[in-house]
Amino acid sequence: MIPKPIRTAARRWQVAIATVSLWVTAAQPAPQETTKPDAQTPARNPMVVADLWIFEPAGPAERVTVPARVHLKNSKGDPVHPDGFPAWQDHFVCDGRARLELPAGDYSFEIERGPEYQRASGSFSLSEATPTQIPVRLERIANLASEGWWSGDLHVHRHLEDVPLLMRAEDLHIAPIITWWNQSNPWTEPPLPTEVPVRMDGNRFYHPLAGEDERDGGALLYFNLDRPLEITGATTHYPSSVVFAREAFWRPVRWIEIEKPFWWDFPMWLAHGFGDSIGIAQNHLQRSGVLDNEAWGRSRDRARFPGPWGNGLYTQELYFHALDCGFRIPPSAGSASGVLPNPVGYNRVYVQLEGELTWPKWWAGLRAGRCFVSNGPLLRARANSQWPGHVFRSRGPLMVHLEAQLDGREPIQAVELIRDGRAERITLPGQFAFHESGWFLVRAVADTPHTLRFAMTAPWYVEIGDPPRPARGRSARLFLDWTRDRMAALEKRVELDATRKAEVLEPWRETERFWEDKLAQAAKTVPVTGRVIEETTRQPVPCRIYVQRSDGRWFFPASAVPHGSAIRYERRATPESFEYHTTLSAHPFELELEPGRYTFTVERGKEYRTATLEVQVGDDPINLELPLKRWVNMAERGWYSGDTHVHRTLADLPNLLLAEDLNVAFPLSYWVTEGFAAPTSNNRAARETAGAELIHVDATHVIWPRNTEWEIFSLHNRAHTLGAVFALGHREPFSLGAPPVGPIAAAARHQGALLDLDKHDWPWSIALIPIMNIDLFELANNHHWRTEFGFTRWSTPAPAYMKLETSPGGGDERAWTLYGFQTYYALLNCGFRLRPTAGTANGVHPVPLGFSRVYVHLPKGFSYNAWKDGLNAGRSFVTTGPMLLVSWMADQVTGTVLSREPVRSVELVLNGQVKSFTLQPVRNSEGAWESTFRLPLEFPSTSWAALRCFEEHPHGRFRFAHTAPHWFEIPGQPLHPRQAELDFLTARVRDELARSRERLPPAAIAEYERALNVYESITTRSD
Repeated sequence: MIPKPIRTAARRWQVAIATVSLWVTAAQPAPQETTKPDAQTPARNPMVVADLWIFEPAGPAERVTVPARVHLKNSKGDPVHPDGFPAWQDHFVCDGRARLELPAGDYSFEIERGPEYQRASGSFSLSEATPTQIPVRLERIANLASEGWWSGDLHVHRHLEDVPLLMRAEDLHIAPIITWWNQSNPWTEPPLPTEVPVRMDGNRFYHPLAGEDERDGGALLYFNLDRPLEITGATTHYPSSVVFAREAFWRPVRWIEIEKPFWWDFPMWLAHGFGDSIGIAQNHLQRSGVLDNEAWGRSRDRARFPGPWGNGLYTQELYFHALDCGFRIPPSAGSASGVLPNPVGYNRVYVQLEGELTWPKWWAGLRAGRCFVSNGPLLRARANSQWPGHVFRSRGPLMVHLEAQLDGREPIQAVELIRDGRAERITLPGQFAFHESGWFLVRAVADTPHTLRFAMTAPWYVEIGDPPRPARGRSARLFLDWTRDRMAALEKRVELDATRKAEVLEPWRETERFWEDKLAQAAKTVPVTGRVIEETTRQPVPCRIYVQRSDGRWFFPASAVPHGSAIRYERRATPESFEYHTTLSAHPFELELEPGRYTFTVERGKEYRTATLEVQVGDDPINLELPLKRWVNMAERGWYSGDTHVHRTLADLPNLLLAEDLNVAFPLSYWVTEGFAAPTSNNRAARETAGAELIHVDATHVIWPRNTEWEIFSLHNRAHTLGAVFALGHREPFSLGAPPVGPIAAAARHQGALLDLDKHDWPWSIALIPIMNIDLFELANNHHWRTEFGFTRWSTPAPAYMKLETSPGGGDERAWTLYGFQTYYALLNCGFRLRPTAGTANGVHPVPLGFSRVYVHLPKGFSYNAWKDGLNAGRSFVTTGPMLLVSWMADQVTGTVLSREPVRSVELVLNGQVKSFTLQPVRNSEGAWESTFRLPLEFPSTSWAALRCFEEHPHGRFRFAHTAPHWFEIPGQPLHPRQAELDFLTARVRDELARSRERLPPAAIAEYERALNVYESITTRSD
């Protein structure tokens, strides 16, 4: 059990200081901490004086002394508490200057000042002969007060006389100090303080009249009361905690904090309307570890919540259940410093305010939910420009754009969106859709295995349509069962006589009726479980799954086993262009569905047929089996697939690669959108460490983690779109911004990276090709989607000579595709031997990973290096559907088309000229449509040839495949472009040069001029 509040100060040992000329600036990992008192110092050990100075740089030559917390240890690792400073457990605080008397010897220290400063660590030795000065520099990570975020710790048990320095040392602004509780009330005789709260430094406040009712059912904290509650006469069970909560409820400006949600009385407090906030960053989560139990509360299932993170994640899940029952209570934080080992403010809640901080404004902001809790990371998030606590109201589906700033001392392991209680990883900034009423919040978890160090926003709420969403049945059932368990336990309490037992049980009987009503009102749902299997082997298989109700709503399964994974994906570009799916590992899935008719659709990459199942959900649980059948096995034929434009996290990609049967992925772990900025300093990609080692998901599915995108939309904070180019497969991060781009190309070549042109219509694309000697052209690019085509307006219109059916500024899916093809052909005719590739921008666009993919031929088997070399050599084809396998000879080309739907013709492209040949597709033994062909070739001069085909789908949709070009050299007969092609390319560079001349530096303009010279020096052919 947690010890009761300790009212006496921690013992302070008389140890002193010494002086060492030591400059300490590095933030280093903390050594293992201990809370045992230091041993008595032998009398023969001489004492030495040292002067500690803690400062913050305020300018080039200015240093400002700052109060801070000091963790000082002797050579044995015992904490040292110098005399004269407020101390607790393994630390003491000072105002930034401290004269210490210590025995001579070796010491180590860590110095912190709340979460907004880097930790300073170091060591020093003290000798009798050498005076010591110890200057320690603290560097700020962030200044949240300057952003309108003000911090508070709602569970403090420290001496009132120490509180001002404690708050300054932790840079804490709000603290109710618990001075009365069940076993003592120091305010019975002395007069009550007349000026509350106490204000200091202009923007720090503490209130000395906070109290705690902590008994068998748990703890409620009471703030902002004009006088204490008289609770010292309460026994372990009697009276009910509701009795005192009712008394406080009618006091002016009172605040009742549910100290932790796993206390047994939690369902009763909710049912009776007590709880202005709930402690989520709570005192079992500690700086040096975790109090790994639920004390006398409702114990967690340790199989579901194992290890040091278990207690904290269990706490959060219970809070999520309360939200799912319609309670809109903000999360809060408390450290219990003075009872448990935490420093003051280790767990804290930040509240967003406009203007000056005042005590009433802070509590009003907390009540509104404009807050986040933290014991480390600093997470400031907005959804559709609104702070947490906002209620979104919509008549139909709501698209949410999430932006955040995240800082902290430790690396972040994961950033998660929690939506209606379910967690999914998210990249910031990000977007997602709401199809029905609910709530969401954001959580960031640090990479600290010994304790759960996290930040979590308060919820945002979504109301779609008129009726509010009823409670979720599983959550209401949880609290009803909890209530009945508690009532059964109280019935057995022999120390309560019949009268008192009846009094204690009466509020629980009201609680039972409350949760029975909640459950009756809850939307009826039915558990649906299932598994996706490979039809032939009957083995589970990873996949992508879509679940849609007949009324148009979408649902997202979860994995039914702890070691499985289910990753939800929602992107929408237009009302008609959206992608809502879940990628599942090879494990069973589960979801709760209301009665109705649902369509389950399952896919896996390109090589499996789509499986669709109509399901009528009624009153009984359903177990489904969805078989997937291959129509082609490209790996058996020596072909392996990749996606070279990926915006997903390294944590998500193992699940995704297997679900899409994609062999190689190049996540853009560095992504810069501001001109001239280095990707390392202005990275829009996920906050995760991208190393330079290949990640093996299995023997044939791999991830190269270090890739960079320069996608320039602005120059010096003014809009000016240039476009995008990628460096794929590099080993070291780039410190070069763009433009100019020549140095980037040289650095990429030095690292063995490939340069990939994102899209042909970007303003700078045509100029980049000769400047950077681009390797790859995304012939199947991120505007090709499984859903409806959405990019009908293009950055640069197609020229007239292409004879495309377009509207002003753009066109449809077929025109877009042919525009890309013909631009590619013009570049090939100019002698730029670009190899085709494919990329989806999954993570940004409404498209599955690998929907557009490039297959590389590896007859000797798969390896990453061989795949990358094959891509660079052009032993490849790109596809959004059909498979196009060809063999080139001097006078003919032979090949096979394999497809799910019949492909009626294949097109030979010779130097940009297209000739169609009819095919006669037949079903093969795998169920695919197969056609073989043999086409004659004749070349009067140096030429290139490629093949393409189109697989027609209903409603004008289509899928295509396109091979890499094959080159035929004829000595003395060079290849030339047509005049219209060259005019188009030259005009593109001239236009971009004119558009950017006044915006770009001379070096970038010189690059454009060199590119223009290259195009102008090319001669054309007569035809």
